[in-house]
Amino acid sequence: PPTLASASSPASAVATTGAPLYLPVEQRDLTRPFVREDALKPAAMGAFAERVPATARAAFDEGIAHLQKREYKEAESSFKKAIQPDADSTGSLAYLGVTYAAAGRDTQAASVWRTAMADGEDIPQLYEWLGDALMRLKSTGEARPILEEAASRWPADLRFARPLALVYA
Repeated sequence: PPTLASASSPASAVATTGAPLYLPVEQRDLTRPFVREDALKPAAMGAFAERVPATARAAFDEGIAHLQKREYKEAESSFKKAIQPDADSTGSLAYLGVTYAAAGRDTQAASVWRTAMADGEDIPQLYEWLGDALMRLKSTGEARPILEEAASRWPADLRFARPLALVYA
């Protein structure tokens, strides 16, 4: 009877010779475009909006309104006004990063999201956005520890599985 893997099959040759197996990965496979609309959904905004202090709420809401209209320069200005050094600015920093990513400025977005993680390390969305931005910037070496930490902190959250597998590939 025929066997699934004969001694002459490529799979058995790799297994018996110990030769490394490389999976071809195209750059387009590594990058997911940033989707502004997803960041503006109530489910995504909830964890961030609830951290905005009352004194910064008006500027934060103004930034969201500008972001919804794709007015990125105005949104950036509003979110910067909402950042307060003496209060938790995770929400304002996160959405300043969203503004940058929506405008195609991933380097600035990644920098701001790293800062937001200082107080927002318990929000998986930050890890996803930062990991995706680093992948778009072709910084897989920087994305790997971010994605590994997210996968270990939230093992049931499958949104980190694919980008982490691609980094490993």
